[in-house]
Amino acid sequence: MVDFLISKKISKKYFWKYLNLLELLLSQNGRITDAVLILSNDGDKIIQKASMRVQENLKKGLSLSKALAETFIIPNEKIISILRAGEESAALEKALSALIQDQKKTEDRNKRLIDLLIYPSIVFLFSILAIWIIFDYVIVGFSDIFENAKELPQTSKFLLEYSGYMGGALIKCLWLIVSILFLIVIIQNNNRFLNLYYYLSLKLPIIGSFVRNFSKRTFFKTLSLSQNVNIPLERCLELALESIQNIYFRKACGSSIMEIRNGVDLCDCLDPVGLVTGREYSQLSFAQKFGNLERIIGEIAIENDRATERRIETIMKLVGPFSILLLGGFILLIAMGVIVPLFSIQA
Repeated sequence: MVDFLISKKISKKYFWKYLNLLELLLSQNGRITDAVLILSNDGDKIIQKASMRVQENLKKGLSLSKALAETFIIPNEKIISILRAGEESAALEKALSALIQDQKKTEDRNKRLIDLLIYPSIVFLFSILAIWIIFDYVIVGFSDIFENAKELPQTSKFLLEYSGYMGGALIKCLWLIVSILFLIVIIQNNNRFLNLYYYLSLKLPIIGSFVRNFSKRTFFKTLSLSQNVNIPLERCLELALESIQNIYFRKACGSSIMEIRNGVDLCDCLDPVGLVTGREYSQLSFAQKFGNLERIIGEIAIENDRATERRIETIMKLVGPFSILLLGGFILLIAMGVIVPLFSIQA
């Protein structure tokens, strides 16, 4: 138990804080060993503890990227790839700066998306709450009125039959969500299940498309950041491949991309595995001819981020209207199934 607590990795929040401090010290022309030593005497106890661990790992002969991976919970493989690129090109300060700037942009984007999600979330929760109250407490009161009715519409029969059960259904849905989250945690900690998950997620129609788009976005972002530290294109591609999380998609991309060693153009290597669209293929083709490949890769990475952000914003904007339509549709169902028959009985 003691060994587990000692070896427990430090959170992502402190990882980014540590990188910021490390980049600040390296920007003053300091060495990495000196920077780590200084941070081991930091006022923040957790930063101090983390730096001491990193220092121990460096003394064992590990690289900085591996030492950080042993100490912190790293958000994704892209970060490790960029750190390796910085180490290999002796431009670690530049790599850290690129990672920190990218993280700040990601945090700003996430903050905008969260602000955008507040209103539709409130509308959606209110709609579910209103439907639950109406279904379980209002419609139930009409059951005695319709008890002696000779003929009722199918809508009325449906509402009366299932009224009073929505609360239980919502609890079941909640338990289902908790079970799915628990299953995901188990899968992530078991390599056999994780490999099966990667395989199925790639083969399923809608989920597979999402996995490919997410992998493409990660690939181009890592490729763009790797080029900023001035390492050869082939090594940049290898690091970008390592950042793809799905191992089956990574293997498929790797066998195609490594054709660049045989003189195949980059655009022709990326096209067969779906890492480029038709427009991006043309952009890369012209970029290779005119020698501005680095700039075009950066533009494609930025455009992929913007496209993802636009999709998420569109979905979030639709949640509010969808919730209102859901509530309105349910009220219409009540009108057809309860109010209209009630008027007929009174008449």
